[in-house]
Amino acid sequence: MGNAHEFAPSFHVRYLPLRWPLFIFHPLQHEDYHGRFNSYFKRIEDTYSDGKPLHLSNPSKSVIATLSHAEYIAMPSKQLKALMVKQHVVVTACPDPLVKFDEEGLQTLAPMHLPVSLQGQ
Repeated sequence: MGNAHEFAPSFHVRYLPLRWPLFIFHPLQHEDYHGRFNSYFKRIEDTYSDGKPLHLSNPSKSVIATLSHAEYIAMPSKQLKALMVKQHVVVTACPDPLVKFDEEGLQTLAPMHLPVSLQGQ
């Protein structure tokens, strides 16, 4: 089976303006993790344009399309489907839901008499 090793995942994340998180690792962690994370985030930052992610600096070249709720509602379904072929769509400025978190609101998700499986203890 191999030898057992104690592993204590311990790192802190610090966010810098317009940059990905800076990871500070506990000295006892595996050294290659530090290199992997730095390499991963370096590759992401290499795609930046003008110091910003593409969805902010050049949306037409990004894999993320940001639409306001009004734009999303007004967009014909054919155009939305064509957009979703090339980009992930994030809808912003959504109105508050009309469904309340009560018995009547939960009935819109599923009938109350159906059994629900919960994970955990």
